[in-house]
Amino acid sequence: MYNTEGLITIMAAVGTLVAVFIAMLLFQGVAILRSMQRRSLRSQTQRVLKEDHQERGRLRDVLDHITVDDPDWSMLRKDGAFIFELGRALDYAESVALGVKYGIYDERMIRDAYGQLFVALRARSEGMIDAARYKMNSPDLYAAFSSLVDEWLASARHRRRL
Repeated sequence: MYNTEGLITIMAAVGTLVAVFIAMLLFQGVAILRSMQRRSLRSQTQRVLKEDHQERGRLRDVLDHITVDDPDWSMLRKDGAFIFELGRALDYAESVALGVKYGIYDERMIRDAYGQLFVALRARSEGMIDAARYKMNSPDLYAAFSSLVDEWLASARHRRRL
C-alpha cells in the first residue's frame, strides 16, 4: 500500500531539517548569550571606572614622585608615606589586573583607561616590586599586574599603540 522506502526517506529528511533547525536555534541562543555577557561586562567595567576616578589621580601622584634621577630608590625608600602610597597604587593595579584576568572587567576598556598609567607604573616601580618580592619571599607578588602590562606591551609592538 504505502511506499515504505519513500516514507523512510521523507522522515529522515524531516528529522535532518529538525536537527538543523534546533542547531540554528542553539547557535543563535549562544550568540545572544555572549552578546549579553559582553554588554554586562562593559557595563560593570564602566561602573568601576566611574567609581575609581580618584584612583587614577593617586596613580598619577605616585608616578610624579618617582624620578629617573633616583634609580636605586635610595631617597624614596626613606619616605614611609610614599612607600605606603606606592603599595596602595600597586595593590589597586593588581586588583584591576586580576579582574581582567578572571573576566570581571573588559580588558579593552581597562587598557584604554589605565594602559599608559599601568605601563609607566610598572616601568618606574619595577625595582621596588622585585625588592618586595625578594623581601617577602613572594615571587607572585603583583604577578597579575606585571603579566597584564607585559601582554599589553607585546600586543602594542605588534598591533596597537598603547
